[in-house]
Amino acid sequence: MYHMCRRRRHIRTRQRSTPAKEVKPKEKTDLDPEQQWEFCKVFRTGAKYHTKERTFDLAKRRRWLRKMIAKGAADPPYFQFPNPDKKNDFIVEAPRTFLTFEAPLTYEVRVYLYQARSIRSGDDSGMSDAYCRVSFQRRSQKSIMVPESVMPTWDQTIIFENIQLYEDPQQLLANPPDVCIEIYDKDTIAKDDFLGRIVAPVFVHATAGVQPFLKWYSIYYAGQPHGQLLAAFHLVATSDNPAIKKQQLPKPPQDQQGKYIVPSGIRPEMQKTRIEVLAWGVREMKRYQLLSVDSPSVQIECGGNLQGTDQIQSVKKNPNFGSPLLCFETIYLPKKKVYCPPVNIRVLDHRAFGRKPLVGLHCIETLDKYRVSDQTLASFLPPLAPPKRETAPTDSSPSKDPAKGGDAPDAAPAAPAAAPAAPPADGKAAKGTTGKEVAVTVEKKKDEEKKKEDVEEKYDWWSKFYASLSGPEGGLKAGDYPKYYRDRLEVYPGPLEKVDGFDGLADFLDTFQLHRGKGSRDEDGGSKEVGVFKGAIKMYPLPEDGSEEPARIFAKAPSSSPVPVIVRVYIVQAIDLTPKDDSGKNDAYVIVQLGKKKVDSRDNYIPNELNPVFGCFFELEGTLPIDHQLKIQVKDYDLVSADDLIGQTVIDLENRYLTKHRGVIGIPEIGRA
Repeated sequence: MYHMCRRRRHIRTRQRSTPAKEVKPKEKTDLDPEQQWEFCKVFRTGAKYHTKERTFDLAKRRRWLRKMIAKGAADPPYFQFPNPDKKNDFIVEAPRTFLTFEAPLTYEVRVYLYQARSIRSGDDSGMSDAYCRVSFQRRSQKSIMVPESVMPTWDQTIIFENIQLYEDPQQLLANPPDVCIEIYDKDTIAKDDFLGRIVAPVFVHATAGVQPFLKWYSIYYAGQPHGQLLAAFHLVATSDNPAIKKQQLPKPPQDQQGKYIVPSGIRPEMQKTRIEVLAWGVREMKRYQLLSVDSPSVQIECGGNLQGTDQIQSVKKNPNFGSPLLCFETIYLPKKKVYCPPVNIRVLDHRAFGRKPLVGLHCIETLDKYRVSDQTLASFLPPLAPPKRETAPTDSSPSKDPAKGGDAPDAAPAAPAAAPAAPPADGKAAKGTTGKEVAVTVEKKKDEEKKKEDVEEKYDWWSKFYASLSGPEGGLKAGDYPKYYRDRLEVYPGPLEKVDGFDGLADFLDTFQLHRGKGSRDEDGGSKEVGVFKGAIKMYPLPEDGSEEPARIFAKAPSSSPVPVIVRVYIVQAIDLTPKDDSGKNDAYVIVQLGKKKVDSRDNYIPNELNPVFGCFFELEGTLPIDHQLKIQVKDYDLVSADDLIGQTVIDLENRYLTKHRGVIGIPEIGRA
């Protein structure tokens, strides 16, 4: 750049010739309370007066300052003047009130954040990067952030120092102030997601040395509880206090990152513990990012410890893990049941280029349910074969082709009858009887045997079935069967998983529903069920005196390899079906499906019946755990249009096969199998 002109720049220092005038602040005149006034714009009844005089004020009145002392605690804080216009009436005037305090007292507030469980999911993966914002009075602090967890463990102490409170210490003991904790999900780009809030009073005690204890507080989001927080709040007086004894608490210990952790007097007491996990397999995994879950693995997290399984090579060939045993050999967990830590079950899918997305998550709020005291292996492992039971032979085998849906058994098993008394070997009558009496007795026995044979031809398996039902209908259809037979069937009122004594068929394997997505699984539009994880968890304490440790419970668990099975399904009847025809009836038939195999009784449908008695039998072959679900549908037969679905049910065969109750389900206490 080229310049065409220039000029000189002079630099001079300025100096003040005369000293600056000091500006004195206006002195406030302390008038006598008897001489103070109130001002108003207009002079009229009901006008509002103010204490400072303004330019447009045209009226003023005397301002009287009086100290009002109530005679009793329940007296109202206003004046009652007699009304000259009306008798027995008063004019109520509320004076201007002032709240005065003496010198404030200094306190210290300590917030002990230990852990949370079942908080809302802030990320699409179903996890949260949770941190807490703690607020007390007009001050707030933030805790550390725990990444990728819905059961975060902070183990942090937050200290608010030099808190000045003007409240009366006696009132402070009766009504302690509240502390507010808000939980957020940390996001790198977007705004942090709000996960819930807790408002709880602090713990304050007049005696020094009394420590608070950890307690579970419900986390509320949109007025509904979503998770819990294990925390404690302590208010300590650090100055001379007439009601609360002054105390100086030592600083809590610090970890390697420099944060204050929960001190030993407040944190739960720990004990040496072993946790065994039997990661059996995954079932019914839904797609993630348009791709099926083909090679999953499972990670178990508890108390900051992590254990993982090997990946499944192909879910379609075998959805079970080859090495299902996981063990947290020695970890320290709280002794008290209320402080039992939560457990996270994560399912990862191994995909191309080393990607391992989280495809399912299940959170166990507490391990107390899986705590055991007796490490007897036989009490936890189910028998692979049904126990032997001495039973009499039965004739209740089906009579038709299973694939076509044969009829139910048409002959009931013969009941044991008392053997007739045999006559003496020498042909003489016994003592006290005559030959004529013996002959009459033999004839009666023959008549009873003949009558018994007639009864056996008259009553069949259905008579025993109706005799086993409770209610007037079963007794009416059973006829005289209960008079001659004691054989009964065990008819359960609902699914076997809900029958008392069977433990939900989960004595060997538990079923854990997997979730994925933002929000809570309890709210609409929240995380959804994306699959099932099957496994078992056992927790028990270990000796701390150096004595011999107990053997592992799952050391002799059965193999998780596929097992070929034969499934026999007996369809007896249906009750109170929903009508699908215009006549208010149904032409019902059943469809049984195991894996890709499907059989039905469409050719033998029951016409015009809402309580059809099918009496059919099916037999299918399958492989567990690939074909672990048995699906039974009831449809309405239509000649022209498509058949209508009346209802369906899905039965888990794997739990029935592995449970220890498999060999005795359905066997009555009296009678034969």
